[in-house]
Amino acid sequence: FNELQLRAVIGSGAFATVFRATYRNQDVAVKKLMGGGGGPMEKTLKDFKTEAALLSRLRHRNIVAPLGATIDPVTIVMEYCSRGNLMILLNDDAVDVTWARKRQMCLDVACGMRYLHTQTPVIIHRDLKSLNVLIDEAWVCKVTDFGLSRFKATSESERMTGQAGTYHWMSPEVINSQHYTEKADVFSFGIIMWEIYTRNIPYDGMQPVQVVAAVITRRERPRLPAACPAPLAQLIQQCWQHDPSVRPSFDDVVRRLERLPERLP
Repeated sequence: FNELQLRAVIGSGAFATVFRATYRNQDVAVKKLMGGGGGPMEKTLKDFKTEAALLSRLRHRNIVAPLGATIDPVTIVMEYCSRGNLMILLNDDAVDVTWARKRQMCLDVACGMRYLHTQTPVIIHRDLKSLNVLIDEAWVCKVTDFGLSRFKATSESERMTGQAGTYHWMSPEVINSQHYTEKADVFSFGIIMWEIYTRNIPYDGMQPVQVVAAVITRRERPRLPAACPAPLAQLIQQCWQHDPSVRPSFDDVVRRLERLPERLP
């Protein structure tokens, strides 16, 4: 840790702060666990260890690369993505995001997720959202924040239930604390594709309880503009289907995104 020079805070949550830092003349991001012990901190430390362990075995251009970890203080050192997170970038009107770039952004995230879902055992992200997609200098999108990730249960007794993630991106089965699979990530990705295409915030202005009522009770989804190309609109709508079994796999998603034209007529 002594070789890390912390420069500036680039993100913070309830239990961790992310710094831009320098390590041996290289720009890096350092996620540092904050706060004291006991209670929720024990779970946070467990999530942190989960993330460090997961990152150490993942190598893909669309997954934020791990560079190391320290025990005291508890940190994870990762590659630095200079363009920040996808949500902030999409909501910056000064940034021009062409159709070709939107298509590539969708593909990048889908390729990263396909990689996670083809691991043995399958890795379910559980908190996929635009805030957890980072963009590097070359405009490559990378999935990050694996604190809530879980390996898919191999036996019926280990079926996953319980809430994880953020309501605006959360699948109905996760909101309802029902059994869920990797198809929960596909639902979240449907919302992200909508964000990338429209450059809007999903369910903007709604409180979490209102989002839950909209998604579960009324089965509402963000409105797709009429101008959205039909193949993309169909893919988004299939990804955010209420029934997880009819959502496509990321393998299928990648194939369909690759078939989208690089230029719109």
